[in-house]
Amino acid sequence: PQDNPLILHVPGADWLERYCRDIPPEAYALAERFWPGPLTMVFPKSDIVPYGTTGGLDTVAVRMPSDPVANRLIRACGCPLAAPSGNLSGRPSPTTARHMLHDMDGRIDAILDGGPCGVGVESTVLALAEQKPRLLRPGGVTLEMLQRVVGAVTVDPAVLHKLADGAQAASPGMKYKHYAPKAKVILVKGT
Repeated sequence: PQDNPLILHVPGADWLERYCRDIPPEAYALAERFWPGPLTMVFPKSDIVPYGTTGGLDTVAVRMPSDPVANRLIRACGCPLAAPSGNLSGRPSPTTARHMLHDMDGRIDAILDGGPCGVGVESTVLALAEQKPRLLRPGGVTLEMLQRVVGAVTVDPAVLHKLADGAQAASPGMKYKHYAPKAKVILVKGT
């Protein structure tokens, strides 16, 4: 969806100042601890980042993938890769190239296969564009892990409750359903 922010994938924290403004020192401590890996950080965007990438927001989500092949590709491109998860919106994110091919066959030209993902859910998203860090989406880096590095972290209400109708998502994964396999679900109640 056009209003869903994308994530800028970078090969290292040394690229943050090119694409973000007002980067707090905690960001570098988090990058040192969790990058490469499943942590996405949100900052005020620089003017070079188009609003089409950010879903119309003045902030941008940035992550360093753990896959060395992806990081080499980003460095070779000389610019970050803005991308969503490799799945159709509302479907589970793939953890292997085979999973991605299942969802995207005939819709994309190529798949870069760096092997299976180390974490089977989307990245944790942490907003650092405010006075206090705010968890926007839980993922492979837990709230407790974040707190050990930066201290107090607030949890956005959208983590626990549906985003209000008409509200703008501050992060990928806040507005549209995730982890939704296309399968029949049967609830059995009883002893």
